[in-house]
Amino acid sequence: MFKKVFAVLALAAAVALPSSAKDYADMVRINDSVEISSQSIFLDAGFIHISSTTANPGIAFTPVQVWAGHAMVPQAKRVTGVELNLGWKRDGIAKLYGAGIGFINVADSLYGAQFGLANAAGDGVSVQGGLANIGDFSLAQAGVVNCADTALLQGGFIANISDHALAQASLINAADTSLAQAGFFNVSARAIIQGGAINTSDNLYGVSAGAVNIASSVCGLQGGLVNVAGKVYGVQFGAFNIADTLHGVQIGLLNIAGHALLPFMVGLNAGF
Repeated sequence: MFKKVFAVLALAAAVALPSSAKDYADMVRINDSVEISSQSIFLDAGFIHISSTTANPGIAFTPVQVWAGHAMVPQAKRVTGVELNLGWKRDGIAKLYGAGIGFINVADSLYGAQFGLANAAGDGVSVQGGLANIGDFSLAQAGVVNCADTALLQGGFIANISDHALAQASLINAADTSLAQAGFFNVSARAIIQGGAINTSDNLYGVSAGAVNIASSVCGLQGGLVNVAGKVYGVQFGAFNIADTLHGVQIGLLNIAGHALLPFMVGLNAGF
């Protein structure tokens, strides 16, 4: 059944080739029973293999491109439409404006979407869904592991990694700058909202809620069992609160502040 589906997809792309591409094409053979004037296509263990005798640099773009094995039909530098990946290709296309669907999707430049086991894109704006996703500017990534330079939304099972993230949700979230992080372990250089078992941040401008909250500087609220900060401009609320410099209030069973009215207080401590 799958062989027939792959054959139909490959043949559809081959028939759609422009006349310039057919000038250099070989005969198509599928199990030695079907022949048309196009690329040479045959099935082997469920995979379609496509080969051509010469390249065709005259094709600038195509609405549909099929990858099978390590060959592409047609050989175009840009796809404005759909790229179907039926094999394990090694190299990506130059530019993709549309959707890449298959096992492994790779594009040097992507403006569209990729759906497969593994997705990778260089520059561009994209939506990616797969086990592993790597992108430049990602509107949304959903997978086991997601990595992007800038991401609006990342939803992963194990880890989300981004330089700049609007929202991240996974077991582990790491970002240089983040608006919201929700997970077991959250790491950010500059964070606004963090919610998880362990939250760490260099500079927190908002709320950090979890079992353990650690920050170099807090301008807002730390709420958890243990709150640790270098400088606090706001509130620490938890069982144990520790601050090197306190410009605000500590509420908890044990409050320690290096530069406050009283360095040690039970229940409530304040610093100005």
